[in-house]
Amino acid sequence: MNGFTLVEAIVVSVILLILSAIAIPLYNGYIKQSKRDRVHDLAITASAAANAYFRKTGSPPPDASSLNLFLDNNSKIGIEIDSNEIIISDTSDAEWVSETLYAW
Repeated sequence: MNGFTLVEAIVVSVILLILSAIAIPLYNGYIKQSKRDRVHDLAITASAAANAYFRKTGSPPPDASSLNLFLDNNSKIGIEIDSNEIIISDTSDAEWVSETLYAW
C-alpha cells in the first residue's frame, strides 16, 4: 500500500499548526517593530529638517511640505506641525503608531 496513514497525516498537521502558532505572532511583532522604527527614523529626520528650517528662516516651519521630506504618495504617514512639536503618525493598518518630537 502506498501513501500515508490517517495517524501520520494528523501528526504532520498538528506539527504544522504548532509551528504556525509560534511563527505568526513573531512575524506580526516584527512588522509592528519595523513600523515603529520607520516612524522613529522619519521623526528624527523631520526634527533635523525643522531645526534647519528654523535656523535658516528664524521661524518654525508653517507646514510639513516646507520640510522637503520626500514621502511615497501611497504612504499613510502623516506629519503635523503644531507650534514647537512635530507629530509623525503611521495609519497604514489598525495599529496606529505615532511619535511626537519637540523641535527648535
